[in-house]
Amino acid sequence: MRTRTRRLVVLLLAAASPLLLEAGWRAWVVASAPGAEPGAFTVLAVGGSGMRGAYVEPRMSIPSTVEWMLGGNAGGRRIVTHVLADHGHSIYPQAVLLERALAGRGDAGPGVVLVYSGHNEGIGPDAADSPAGGASFLEREVESRSWLVRDLAFLARERGWLDRRRDLRTTEHWLRRVAWTARDHGLVPILASEPSNVGGIEPNVREDADAAAVRAAVESGDEESWLRRAGDQAAGALFLYLAGKARRARGAAEGARGLLLRAIDRDPRNHFGRATSAQHDLVRRVAAEEGVPLVDAPAVLAAASPDGIPDGGLFGDGHHPGAEGYRLIAAAFAARVAEVGGDPAPPRASAPLVEVEAALGVTPSDRRDAAVRYGSWLVATAAMHPWPDDRLALAGTRFREALDASPDDPSALLGVAIAQAGRAGGLLRDREALDALHRWHVFYSDRFCVPPEERAAAMRRLGEAGADGAILARLDASKGVACGP
Repeated sequence: MRTRTRRLVVLLLAAASPLLLEAGWRAWVVASAPGAEPGAFTVLAVGGSGMRGAYVEPRMSIPSTVEWMLGGNAGGRRIVTHVLADHGHSIYPQAVLLERALAGRGDAGPGVVLVYSGHNEGIGPDAADSPAGGASFLEREVESRSWLVRDLAFLARERGWLDRRRDLRTTEHWLRRVAWTARDHGLVPILASEPSNVGGIEPNVREDADAAAVRAAVESGDEESWLRRAGDQAAGALFLYLAGKARRARGAAEGARGLLLRAIDRDPRNHFGRATSAQHDLVRRVAAEEGVPLVDAPAVLAAASPDGIPDGGLFGDGHHPGAEGYRLIAAAFAARVAEVGGDPAPPRASAPLVEVEAALGVTPSDRRDAAVRYGSWLVATAAMHPWPDDRLALAGTRFREALDASPDDPSALLGVAIAQAGRAGGLLRDREALDALHRWHVFYSDRFCVPPEERAAAMRRLGEAGADGAILARLDASKGVACGP
């Protein structure tokens, strides 16, 4: 009898263990979640670096600018903002973080969830990336019911132990889950897809492309020959882009837009991503089907661009907005938030950029850091590209903007020299040079660092590759870019 009792107890404990673990984990997640503030209007910001604030983080991010444009209040309540967005995040991790942030809060409203995602998503067609297509059974059926399994799977995917499908249907699954989570807690989701620099940066070229052949085709070609080469699997997006630019130059704006957007849709994501037409259509469709507000950010920036083609005038690099781009996108979000709160249109949404920056405390030093960071991003994505002419021209513009904010800044001077040498002498297609640039912290940084023992060789190499002598003289006078604090 005792043996049977012990066995029964063991079986009961074994059966109850998963439930106990789930209950314990839920209790811990609820205890760790930020509590709702009574009387507040909650704003949660979901997305990647574009939402978080690639220009001046966190002072001039989308949510901070929206809050200022609304005067700090919505629906007669004080706005309390929580930024969940993080660099490099797709909608999947953001959906998980949103569920955790709202855990145990019940009805957290009134408030909104601002969603601005697209550049880090999978872009395959519905069933191209996996036979099943879309979210897996684990994601659809198990993770939606068990917080413990959801968070263990999240950890496994973040560490690379568990693969995740990345296609349009998977994106749709997690985008809808964000909308459902928001509404389950009394919040209104406001969806937007991320716009991109359409006309001012070349598409990526697949790494298996014959770089010499691509360069020859670019240098000897014209609009018609580039269109004939658009079917090239490795570099077709580049040829579409070049044909679109040529068409734009001769005043055929509508045809140019079509070719440039097709180039983005074909763009391989081996250096950076841009949201595609299919992704924009997906966000618009989900917003309509879920009956939630939409910020059509691509249309907003197209309307503010010459020929309806956004380029480096509104973007700092290939997909992060510049200051004016952020102002326009934030104004569109602020208008939707005002509608949710039953408020009149926010008067500050039409404030000029100089007023917005002053109110948010953006300094010349901030502008310098942002310009160097954008230029650094462009230089990094130009590495090994067979024809990075527009990328490096825009990088040079950004580094010169940094000099406008901080004259004779050594990082900005070095950036100008690198952009010139990359365009003129192929510096960024040389493995040894790329290794040196990596050591100098030139990639994805706002402070470059040349070790003293490499300074003379660096100046010589930049001059040989085509950097302007006047820029190198200014760089030499600044004593180069020294390492250290």
